[in-house]
Amino acid sequence: MKLAPRWLWLLALLLIISGGLSAAAAQTDEQTNVTIILDASGSMQALFSDGRTRIEIAKDAVINLASSLPAQDNASLWVYGHRLPQDDPEASCLDIEQVIPLAPVDPVQFEQVVTPLNAIGYTPIARSLENAVTGTPPNSHNIVVLMSDGEESCGGDPCAVAGELVALGFEVVINTIGVAPDANTRAQLQCIAQITGGAYYEANDAGALTEALQEASAPPPPETGMIQVVTPDGEVASQIGFEVLNPTNNTSMGSRLGSGEFPPGNYTVRVSISPLLETNVTVTAGETTTITLPDTGTVRLVDSEGVVTDLFPFTLYDPETGQAVAYSSGGTAEVPAGAYNAVVNSNPVFEQPITLAPGETVDIPLNIGGIQIVTEDGQPTTDYYFFVTNAETGELVTGTTGPANVAPGIYNIVINTTPRTETQVTVTAGETVNIPVGAVGSIQTVNEDGEPISDYYYFVNDAETGELVTGGVGLIEIAPGIYDVLVNTVPPTETQVTVTIGETVDVVVGTPGSLQTVTDSGEPTADFYYYVNNAETGELVTGGVGLVELAPGTYDVEISTLPSTEVQQVIVVAGETTDVSLPPMGTLEVFAANGSPNAEYLFIYDAETGDLVTGGVDASYLLVEGVYRVEYPDGTTVEVEVVAGETARAQPG
Repeated sequence: MKLAPRWLWLLALLLIISGGLSAAAAQTDEQTNVTIILDASGSMQALFSDGRTRIEIAKDAVINLASSLPAQDNASLWVYGHRLPQDDPEASCLDIEQVIPLAPVDPVQFEQVVTPLNAIGYTPIARSLENAVTGTPPNSHNIVVLMSDGEESCGGDPCAVAGELVALGFEVVINTIGVAPDANTRAQLQCIAQITGGAYYEANDAGALTEALQEASAPPPPETGMIQVVTPDGEVASQIGFEVLNPTNNTSMGSRLGSGEFPPGNYTVRVSISPLLETNVTVTAGETTTITLPDTGTVRLVDSEGVVTDLFPFTLYDPETGQAVAYSSGGTAEVPAGAYNAVVNSNPVFEQPITLAPGETVDIPLNIGGIQIVTEDGQPTTDYYFFVTNAETGELVTGTTGPANVAPGIYNIVINTTPRTETQVTVTAGETVNIPVGAVGSIQTVNEDGEPISDYYYFVNDAETGELVTGGVGLIEIAPGIYDVLVNTVPPTETQVTVTIGETVDVVVGTPGSLQTVTDSGEPTADFYYYVNNAETGELVTGGVGLVELAPGTYDVEISTLPSTEVQQVIVVAGETTDVSLPPMGTLEVFAANGSPNAEYLFIYDAETGDLVTGGVDASYLLVEGVYRVEYPDGTTVEVEVVAGETARAQPG
């Protein structure tokens, strides 16, 4: 599968946004649109201290939020990881769904939709942000709230995606909530919030999660002041996190990276450097309060040639407390002088202790290798998507059309060829492993004249193992080999084919005929279901009403008329319709004693044999001509003769 380059997607999206902004420029009434992104990955099955799972508590918090939002607000809910388990990383990483479209909030709908959600899949945060944010309307108060207990696990960079969305002009604030997060998750969620002017919240129990979701979904106050952390030369330290506390009750007002807006008031600010910097500040609406860091140095992530790279984000930790001090997705971080543990968020991660002096630059060498798909003649190709998993842990590292840059190690590769290509590679620093993908052949369905057709779905199985390889209509590209092909005709068309490189194998599908039930006067009818059996073997071929298409041959047709089943043998000819005649039929209309059409359950018996023919509350029945006894609920019986082509009336005397 070929994917469009990311810049083309962004350009097209920008054109769409520009048109939307122009069309909406005249709108003056802004609404608050709250979009919730709920993490339903497998890790949300972990328990909180009260014995309930994180997903149960998160679902309750979402339901409570829907009941508390103002009625005039719009609300939407996106969920990831709720339908497909982690057995298939490719599918699970695409398991993202808008389960509730943006519309005036409906608490009943939220409860009905949220309650049955499961938590089983991966964590595609970056792609979820793209889907959710690009669906927000322009010229509105758009708030996106992302709840997650883990970091991105599908190869994306959520912080970078958030920055791209802001650069494209989306009018949205992304608030993030860490659900019992680890340090990497906290740093990633803080980065997303900071880039979009949002806030980060943290919740380690049910009450805190409910409160965080309520606060994160509320529109910001109309006037705020700014707190910013700056380097000694006055530059905003965008990689340095800080937390703002209400000093009266020591509750958190949120965390930011570098700078953030807060309501006017007195606060305690804790800056995440080593050692921890704590200071009291007063925020005034419309003004900026500055906190200057001690002397700083620069940490850089560099490739094997010493060039700064943003291939992987990295986090700097205080070695004594283990607290995250700075996070960077741009290759550099300016931080106060001191000792740090630098953790590069590749997969697997690697870490390096560093000591930074004032004004000094310390480089973290990124020793990586590459994986790319090549053709048989060694030319790189991006025609196939492939997944890279850690061979030891089974954890998904990345998915791409290539090349993939990864840390040295052993990896399992799955390439989306047909059938899938699976292999294991060893990556060393500074080298690229080439995985050759062979040339393919193809299979197509054709009619008896050799013309390609796409009328029938067909399945392709490995002839040796019997395993399903693929399925589709028309032309299917596939690796060379021997395959069993099953075409979904009636009855199925089965054949074995040998596919060779560069050749197309034709699977001939014969011209079908058809059966049609008709009345004794020759008029087509679809009033009765019938079964079609192979006249030679007796096996059921198909069933239906009215016109049924099937292959030429001899068949026994069983028609479920009342009171008996009619069996006829017919010959179906290619391109022709064979009529299956129904026995002579008449109509029986049933009335109550007062002359009104029947509305109570009654039974109809064959008057000669006493066999039950049918029953029901209907007022009209189509029956084979004959004599019948109608039995009413009170025990009254009426005998009546049904004549072909006529209508008989049954009514107690």
